[in-house]
Amino acid sequence: GTCFHVGSGYVVTNRHLAVEPWTADEGVQSLGQSVRGQFRVTRIVAFFPGIRQPFVVRLRQTSREDVAVGTLEAKELPAALPALPLDSDPDTAMIGGTVVMMGYPSGEDRLMATIPEAEARTLRERCGASAETLLSCLSDRNFIKPLTTQGHISDLEGRNIVYDARNAVGGSGSPLFGPKGRVIGVNFATFTEMEGQNYAVPVKYVFPLLARAGWKTAEPSEDQNANTNSNQ
Repeated sequence: GTCFHVGSGYVVTNRHLAVEPWTADEGVQSLGQSVRGQFRVTRIVAFFPGIRQPFVVRLRQTSREDVAVGTLEAKELPAALPALPLDSDPDTAMIGGTVVMMGYPSGEDRLMATIPEAEARTLRERCGASAETLLSCLSDRNFIKPLTTQGHISDLEGRNIVYDARNAVGGSGSPLFGPKGRVIGVNFATFTEMEGQNYAVPVKYVFPLLARAGWKTAEPSEDQNANTNSNQ
């Protein structure tokens, strides 16, 4: 799955990834039918482009809209870790509007497909013991790179933004950018029976979770920007 950093070490993703990731994994569901036991999340790890070390994520807040907020467990955040701006304008999401999705559909399989075959085979042999080990090796070699796709909003269904930017399983939690270059939604589902039918939670449902978790936006308001520009 995917998460994204919004500043001060706070990350946003889907609840189903942070709390019950097995609900979206058919292989794990099949395993659950053949063994006696109960699944639980023991560790959440985040990787970022251009940053070698992984970060353990501490879950802070979740909601029924399939959104989760966590914090990165780190004494000091790397200066190279950017924060994605969130769009607080409720009128930004409009039917027909252009959107860009950035995430990791197909997970480590797609990342492995982007590197030379011989090197990918070697990495599988050396680091393929677990997904986290493999991703750590990919991160160490700077191969953690998101996929960016573009499309349009096709519908606004109550609590959902429906759009057609290309996506796949593994893209859950991806930020959906609007025409202003700000995040307007959090991808949470793909309708696999119909190409280009993807769903995102509007970002307005993220703000209350961030506030309860203690996040403070560092962005100046538009009025402050206007005053600053007028004084220059």
